This record gives sequence, C-alpha cells and structure tokens, in this order.
Amino acid sequence: MSKRQLALALSGVFLAASVSHAAPNSITDKGSVSERKSVSENKGALKQEKIEVRNLQGGKLIQSGNKVILQGGTIVGKAGDKEPLIQIENPLNKQVIIRDTRIITDGITQSAKGDSAGIVVIENGNKKGNSKVKMQNVRVTSRNSNIQATAIASNGGKACAGVVCTGFDDDDESNIIVDVKGRNTFKAIAK
Repeated sequence: MSKRQLALALSGVFLAASVSHAAPNSITDKGSVSERKSVSENKGALKQEKIEVRNLQGGKLIQSGNKVILQGGTIVGKAGDKEPLIQIENPLNKQVIIRDTRIITDGITQSAKGDSAGIVVIENGNKKGNSKVKMQNVRVTSRNSNIQATAIASNGGKACAGVVCTGFDDDDESNIIVDVKGRNTFKAIAK
C-alpha cells in the first residue's frame, strides 16, 4: 500500500465522526475516502437511471409521478451484502427524498471497479433534467465494513469508497449523520 493510499484510508477513519452539513461537492463524501485522476469525464457515456433500496424494514417507499419518497423505517445490512443498501444514479427528472431513515450495517464487504462502493451511493452530479436528491434526518451506522472502489480513467477517473458516497449537484441537500464503529476499511483508487 502506498503512502497516499494509507493516508486516504486513515483520513476516512478520522472523517468518521458524526457529520451533518450542506451538500458536499461532487466527490466529497461522509465517512469515506475519494480519489480523482485528472482526466475529463466521458460525457458521451450515459448511464441508465437506477433507484434501489434494499432490505427496508418498516417505513414506506412511495413512487408518485416524478417523486420517489423513502419515509421512515430501518435498512439493515448484514455480512455478505455486496451491493449498496441505497443506490441512486442518474434520476431522470425525478425528485428523490429520503427522510427519517436509519441504516445499520455489520460486516459488509464491497468491491467495485469503475464505480463507487458504499452503504449509500448517490450520483446526481451529471444532472439529467430537473432531478434532485434530498436526504433529511438520515443516520448511517457502519460496523466492521470493508469497502473499496477502483475507477478507471475512461469513466472520469473518480473513485469513492465509504459509508456514504455522494455525487450531489448544487441544488441537492443532505442532512446525514455517519457513525463508524469497530474495524472499518475504506479504499479508493483512481487509475
């Protein structure tokens, strides 16, 4: 492991304290590490819309018109889970609202190549239409997680690995508290 990778991994641990503030820039994340290679992103490669919520207990997932609302409940991740528990990518002309929700994980392992890896992964930085993502009163607790992401220069060369990886746009909002416990490893590499 290079000194840079070690420094990024250690900074992820120190960032793990509770965080709640305005929307971060496109690769600033909560309880995570990020690395960006100086390569212009391939604007021609459009990804499909993806809005997924896994392992929701209680709460409601409401889809009405151009709104998707996750209200309340708890999302539980267990050892062996290999996908993000909340994954939102390129919401086309949709308003996605996640409010009053708890996310708890223990022992998850993720490894992603050419993408972000995390418990919550949101990418709305390449805005499509009038899409917005709002997270209000969301608490994420990670125990003993091992999360790593590798980005290749052809997809923009940015990698995020962590509890919450956000690619928010300027009008997105977040109010998230991140709590990291036990032994967690976050590793992001941009090639």
